[in-house]
Amino acid sequence: MISNLGRPCVNDLEAVFDNRIEKGAILVTDSFRGYSKLAFENELMHIAIPRGKHTNGTFNIQTINAYHSELKRLVQRNFKGVSTKYLNNYVVYHNFV
Repeated sequence: MISNLGRPCVNDLEAVFDNRIEKGAILVTDSFRGYSKLAFENELMHIAIPRGKHTNGTFNIQTINAYHSELKRLVQRNFKGVSTKYLNNYVVYHNFV
């Protein structure tokens, strides 16, 4: 689910993740501070990858970066641009393919 088109605020994150992550799950994120509050409020184990790094022990942020690159390639090359109101549909299509 898409939270917004810019840097998400805590309210955006809560709207996306509300009741979708089990307590005690591991949340691996970049160093954006809003994720810490989300993890605390939802009783999640939070692994923040430091700025300028790609790993923290066995956790690797490159997995989501690669996913983002593939989604971006799909939208730009295959569909030649999209309407942002259908962005969730493109994510679902990408996951299906």
